[in-house]
Amino acid sequence: MLLLVIVVVGACSFGRPAPMKHSFLLQARPPATSASPPSAPVHSVRLKILPFAATAPFQGTSFVYRYTDVEFESDYYDEWFASPPAMIGERAAIWLGGSHLFSGVLLPSSSLDGDLELSGTVAELYGDYREAARSVAVVAVQFQLVGATEGTLYYDQLLRETVDFNDRTPEAFARAADEALARVLARLEADLRQLSLTRKP
Repeated sequence: MLLLVIVVVGACSFGRPAPMKHSFLLQARPPATSASPPSAPVHSVRLKILPFAATAPFQGTSFVYRYTDVEFESDYYDEWFASPPAMIGERAAIWLGGSHLFSGVLLPSSSLDGDLELSGTVAELYGDYREAARSVAVVAVQFQLVGATEGTLYYDQLLRETVDFNDRTPEAFARAADEALARVLARLEADLRQLSLTRKP
């Protein structure tokens, strides 16, 4: 009799459609501007973007949610389309490539060398659900800018941004995380614009 019950329950579960996984992509873009690009870059050096890294909880593609100070949970069914370091490194390259800060911006896949090298480590990327009435997307990236030949450290900053969102859904979290990343990259651009960068012999 027990075996029969198990078989019936199993048959019912097999008849249900399996939950589908959903993938989301970070596409942080700089705000549109009607101003003409400057005739010369701010820094007459070439920048190469190195492959980005991530701290252990954020290396995978699964969404991560925080429920208490010590409790985190990964979401099997909702995920990033690519790994966070790959997505954020690409967005940083595209953002800085259109900023006219450098004479050129090279992707990690390029065989060419740059005068400066930018690396990044994704330190935080999660939905903060510790407060029942408030949902927050958290994005934090540690950036380092060094001279390619002499190794001079020009910039070393952890940039962290948070964005509140209303609906506690994966899509709402992804949109808020995208906005938070755009704010991080805007701060990075502003910081790099203020640096004194020259080509070293």
